[in-house]
Amino acid sequence: MRLRTLPLGVAPVVIGASLAHARAVYGPSAGVGLADLAPSAVRLHAEGRFWAIAALCLAVAVFLQIAANFANDYSDGIRGTDTDRESRAAAYPRLVASGVSPRAVLAAAAGNAAIACLAGVGVAAVSGHWWLLLVGACCVAAGWFYVGGRHPYGYHGFGELAVFVFFGLVAVLGTVYALTGTTMFIDWYFAATVGFIAVAVLSVNNLRDCEADEAAGKRTGMVMLGEDRGRICLELLLGLVIVLVLLPWCNLAVAGFTEIFGSVVWFMLSLLGTILTIELLVRAIVAVHHKEWRRALPTASFSALALALSIVFLAL
Repeated sequence: MRLRTLPLGVAPVVIGASLAHARAVYGPSAGVGLADLAPSAVRLHAEGRFWAIAALCLAVAVFLQIAANFANDYSDGIRGTDTDRESRAAAYPRLVASGVSPRAVLAAAAGNAAIACLAGVGVAAVSGHWWLLLVGACCVAAGWFYVGGRHPYGYHGFGELAVFVFFGLVAVLGTVYALTGTTMFIDWYFAATVGFIAVAVLSVNNLRDCEADEAAGKRTGMVMLGEDRGRICLELLLGLVIVLVLLPWCNLAVAGFTEIFGSVVWFMLSLLGTILTIELLVRAIVAVHHKEWRRALPTASFSALALALSIVFLAL
């Protein structure tokens, strides 16, 4: 299940729900208005609806990510791509390559995908935005065809783009839209930021497996760049994320960002969360520079969760 990368599924939904909640409480919202001047029963219903949608969005993201991980292990395993990786100390165990039945791994992928689909139907039903089912179908297809099918796009250098789109834009904006019926610049900004973190995590993974992937004919972005240039690009990407995390606090990228908070306490807690995010990103850069992939991957992954935590305090 690759627990160390699960923050990449959780963080975007938490960010999206937090941004939607902040808009409902502190500003106008086209969807669920938690701060509307309405009877308490109506407000209670709106709050229940809000959290139901948020929980269902989280279930979609987490179970789809788990399904994609199982599907990747299945597809790479039956192709033999993972065979050489098992001998590498830095690599995580691959199920099929380790001897687990391919049918069992595929069944696990299908089961988790089914749960994600059921949660997706719930999101569409409760929010009333049925067209989101098309987005969900695209997510399922993207998870399978990453390394599955006859022409997997992950073998041709498109994995990084897909991760940015689905773990960044789709996850954050889909959550915000399901909750409010609209999106704003601040939503796109943080969707792109967490999307870049997801790309960085995938890049760490691909740098670690660069030699094995090239030998197996899997041309990831890092294989195309080469290990040295890929490492430099990854360090620059993580540096860009640090800049994107800092800019709102200067009221540059998001005007009036520091005026959104409901109290000084939440302001300070969010600031601490931002400092933690930057610290983790700096640690990830150092780990990448020294080719310490085992340390770089979870550090970069958990920076997404720290960023989400800082935005949670924005909504309180």
